Amino acid sequence: MPLIMKVLQLLQNSKAASKVEVEKPTYGGQAVMEGVMMRSKNAYAMAVRKPNGEIATTTEKMTDHSQSLSFLKLPIARGIYAFGSSLALGMKMLSQSAEMAAEMAERAEIEIENMGIALLGAGAMVAGMFVLLPHGAGALFVRLRGGKAFGRGAVEAVARTGIFAGYIGAVSHVAEIKRIFAYHGAEHKTLAAHESGIPLTIENVRPFSRLHKRCGTSFLLINMAVSAAVYAVAPTPKTVGARLLSRVLLMPVVAGLSYEVTRWAGRTDHKVVDWVSAPGLLLQRLTTAEPDTEQLEVAITALQTLLAHEPA
Repeated sequence: MPLIMKVLQLLQNSKAASKVEVEKPTYGGQAVMEGVMMRSKNAYAMAVRKPNGEIATTTEKMTDHSQSLSFLKLPIARGIYAFGSSLALGMKMLSQSAEMAAEMAERAEIEIENMGIALLGAGAMVAGMFVLLPHGAGALFVRLRGGKAFGRGAVEAVARTGIFAGYIGAVSHVAEIKRIFAYHGAEHKTLAAHESGIPLTIENVRPFSRLHKRCGTSFLLINMAVSAAVYAVAPTPKTVGARLLSRVLLMPVVAGLSYEVTRWAGRTDHKVVDWVSAPGLLLQRLTTAEPDTEQLEVAITALQTLLAHEPA
């Protein structure tokens, strides 16, 4: 009886701790053109450095459909929803930041038009780099093994990860991308400072690491690892078209599972998290850079603007 009571007490404490963890607000962000966007479940705020040196801000409330649709609170489903909504918001913020950072409306229209073309090109490139090329590597692997498909999913995942890392390493040398990566680092430092509970000043924020466990870069890397596991156990169609279609149809499942792993890693201090997060943190050394004072100021302004519009 005492043992049963002890177990019940532990379960009760665990539930209470989980409830507190859920209620604790979590903030995220994204680097944009000459600025930073910060978001919560309720709203987003963006700060952008204009050519004249001023910081322009914008904020808007968001509708969290997971609060009204109970199935979106379920594991996997909530990850699919979070990934889709984050992707849509991210593209919207890139367009808005281009307009806010532009000196003239005419230049803004050009930037947005070019960005639309760039996004379409990026979509085609992603399909080729992260679907077709890994599939080709997997097909070659099967052929070299005399038709044996075991291990094909792992080969595709390794190829996809290698292509992704190579692509990030290549674009990191572009001047414009370097600036975005610096704003990315400023975003991480600001969030880390806020999570530590200290006042958001440049002097307080600067010493924090530019790496963060909940970063989208880590999510992408975890996504690739999860895809290897999912594709390894999923049935492999015989035709090329069916195999490619199966990969596309399984992408939401992979995204949902990856979200759960990333969410767990961001909310837990277990030692296993260090092992899970290590590859993503290593890759963040490519996707982030040390920000300067002005970039830190922009990131801090974005988060302060968001916090000012959060419910009391």
